[in-house]
Amino acid sequence: MTTVLLLIAFSAVDLPGAESYLLGRAAEREAKYGEAFAAYTSCSDAGGPLVPYASERAAYCQSQGGNADEALDTYRQLLEKHPEGPWVRMAEV
Repeated sequence: MTTVLLLIAFSAVDLPGAESYLLGRAAEREAKYGEAFAAYTSCSDAGGPLVPYASERAAYCQSQGGNADEALDTYRQLLEKHPEGPWVRMAEV
């Protein structure tokens, strides 16, 4: 995950949704899960290589915000749409 954040920081202009992803991470660190979820959703809507990472973080924020059923659905959708990649282990955990 740290590698992804470093890549985003160095090439934020090149990655669709990178700014939203970073806003989501900042909000998540402050336990503002609703704001983080909205930012990650915005990142996912932008498309590109950050979509599965943003989806995984969005599901996590849903679970931390007390929406366990929605989080499970988001995790399932993530694994159906993106069945291979480093996000799979994060989603399974």
